Amino acid sequence: ILFNSSHLFRKTYYDQQADVQDSSRLNTSLSFEFPEQMTTLKLGDNVSNYTGLNQSFYFGGFSFGTNFSRRPNFTYWNTPSVQGSALTQSTVDLIINGSQAYNAKVNPGQYNIDSNIGFSGLGEAQVIVKDILGNTTVQNISVFVDQRLLRPGLTDYNFSAGKLRYNYAYDDNDYRDWFGSGFVRRGITSSTTLGATADYSKKLESAGLMLSQYLYKLGLLEVNSAYSHADEIGLEGYTVNTEFKRDTQAYSIGLRSQYYSPEFRMLGLDDYTASYLPKQENQIYLSRNQIPFINNLSLSYVERKYRE
Repeated sequence: ILFNSSHLFRKTYYDQQADVQDSSRLNTSLSFEFPEQMTTLKLGDNVSNYTGLNQSFYFGGFSFGTNFSRRPNFTYWNTPSVQGSALTQSTVDLIINGSQAYNAKVNPGQYNIDSNIGFSGLGEAQVIVKDILGNTTVQNISVFVDQRLLRPGLTDYNFSAGKLRYNYAYDDNDYRDWFGSGFVRRGITSSTTLGATADYSKKLESAGLMLSQYLYKLGLLEVNSAYSHADEIGLEGYTVNTEFKRDTQAYSIGLRSQYYSPEFRMLGLDDYTASYLPKQENQIYLSRNQIPFINNLSLSYVERKYRE
């Protein structure tokens, strides 16, 4: 169990005189960890999970969901699995991009080894099996590892409910509309992860779908889309977010673009009658690794386009 409470104390100066002194409660929460189920229940003030479709918002209430993405000793992404058979006791080596990533001894029969390697991105792998008689077989395979792809059969989820909170840095009790929110992501295969999200309040409903897909020998493609309906003003809108990234041992490149229709709304906006969201957000980044002396160099370009 973890109890947390944060407060902000400040003085406001006018003409070099401290005329106003006040304080505000930023958050107060109580968290319960369930290690065997790898879940967390949090009561009190909280921040919503970022799903790639919406912006995070503050709220007071409860949140329950998985926490394995924050566990350094738990492998939840699509690590390569070495499968095969051996007639006698053998040694299995996994070589990725010329470096040994795994080594193990296996008994006669079928074997399946979850490598749990410290590797990310695209790579060319060799599976070398050597038995006690000296016979050696080599299998060449392409591998792709990314933390956005969940292990097949693994589910990541979170459900929250309570009241939306505004002006938390200045007002202790600015809690307004009741809401409910949830998302779930599941690893379908080692190269496909699907997800869904839904939000509900008296003024707004929204729902979305998420796809993370490995494109063979190219990289990771993510496509997310959401629909919203603002009840009081009858607006129906949508957003589409696409991202492609390619990571190799030598370089990384990524492109991301998100479009918001004029009528799209999301939870946490102070006023649903007006949209403060941009028309489009674009990002391009390029990183080069293994550069002499400086090791790594990254370049990024970000733009945000607003409507008039």
